[in-house]
Amino acid sequence: MSGIVVLSGDPRPDSHTARLANGIGSGAAQLIGARPPEVFDLADYGHRLLVPDDTDVIRAVAAVRDADLLVIATPEYNGTFTGVLKVFLDRFPSGGLAGRPTLSVVTSSTPGRAEVAESHLHALLADLGATTPGPGLAVAEDQLTRPDVLISGYLDRVRSALGVPSH
Repeated sequence: MSGIVVLSGDPRPDSHTARLANGIGSGAAQLIGARPPEVFDLADYGHRLLVPDDTDVIRAVAAVRDADLLVIATPEYNGTFTGVLKVFLDRFPSGGLAGRPTLSVVTSSTPGRAEVAESHLHALLADLGATTPGPGLAVAEDQLTRPDVLISGYLDRVRSALGVPSH
């Protein structure tokens, strides 16, 4: 296993979504006493996501497959997750993430749109066999002014699923 892996499916590099996911991954690492997460920002891969033998993409797939904990984040696009995230996750067969604990994060312009997109991502992760400890984090963009509050609140909600006793 390779520890915690953060996967940002935002097509824009260093986005709010990516930074929120990185914060959750880092917070989860501190919570469970793991090393800092390995981060893959899919915006950095561009068209290479479509190249079957791209070594960087193959390395990212292997890290996701072997992770002890995944944090998968995406902004909402047209009512669901981004195409760049779907292209990457299409490299896994149905059940390809079997038993992999996964925290999902979705950002959007409104809370309702974020929740709908998160339910679509949750369904995709379930088809891939990932285990999702409760609902993911669905966030409206106007809530991103205090990411530290979002991160700590979310980690408090999932701490028992991560095997960390309540404080």
